[in-house]
Amino acid sequence: IEEAIFLRYLAHVRTHHPKASVPGVFADEKLFNDARTLLDELGDDAFFAPMSQGATGAGEWGAFGGGSTWDRARFEKHAASTDPKEREELFSALVKTRFRSYAEESRQFVDLDSGLGTIGRHAKSLGYDGVVLFLDELVLWLASRASDVSWFHNEVQKMVKLVEAQDARREIPFMSFIARQRDLAEMVGESYMGLENKLVRDSLQWSEGRYETVTLEDRNLPAIVERRVLKPKDDAARQALDGAFEKLKKSAGDPAWRTMLGALDASDFRKLYPFSPALVDALVALSNALQRERTAIKLLTELLVEHVEELKVGEVVAVGDLYDVLAGGE
Repeated sequence: IEEAIFLRYLAHVRTHHPKASVPGVFADEKLFNDARTLLDELGDDAFFAPMSQGATGAGEWGAFGGGSTWDRARFEKHAASTDPKEREELFSALVKTRFRSYAEESRQFVDLDSGLGTIGRHAKSLGYDGVVLFLDELVLWLASRASDVSWFHNEVQKMVKLVEAQDARREIPFMSFIARQRDLAEMVGESYMGLENKLVRDSLQWSEGRYETVTLEDRNLPAIVERRVLKPKDDAARQALDGAFEKLKKSAGDPAWRTMLGALDASDFRKLYPFSPALVDALVALSNALQRERTAIKLLTELLVEHVEELKVGEVVAVGDLYDVLAGGE
């Protein structure tokens, strides 16, 4: 979890704030030890020269002169400091000069709780008022490795850190949105729940009270499908689809139209077109039989890909075409 969050934040900083310091989310103690070894080999002048480039000594202008130069005393002071800002300053100076690949390749991070605190301080220094985390398919990712019990429990416990910090005085608030596509108990049934799925459910249950739930009902699917799967290429394409839908509505006949419509209305059907509400209802009803990584959105996309050569504007994807994509899984 920390790898996903920290690396994405580092990428955001590199893109939007290339001159900003590097937040100290890596486990820096080993880096500092490696730096000491290199310092002894190269000597003070050669080692600190690139780190001090562009900086001035304290001089008569003090800190306003462009920053202080680095020397061994300042290095050791920052390396031994318990002030996160001082450690981040040394870390940033090292990875921008002597250890450039460390920020790109290393996967050794501080713990999630400390790292989020570091990100909060860093983001605030860049002028941000909060951090919003969108963690899609996190629960499905956890479930896929539930058989690794020690790893699984370790990762689940980290989820609590997203809403409860050991040090509650974070500089700015963190807001986390975690997508839970399906409840695992509903997916396989309480009576037939395997050991791995039961472990997932039991481990997640104790943390649920720490999160508020935003429930997306089946009736929300048309809006989701419209935005994520069926976005027209341009205004001309949208007008062509509008015209095709109106022709379908007039030519289908009342019994067929009501069958395709199901419990939804015409505006929802238009959002789903060329899918029908009847097809989406069937897909929702079959969701318990789907593999964990095969969501309704992905299957609808597969349907379009499968029929892109022969599906014409004005036609509707047949409900029976679901069989092919369902049979393509296990």
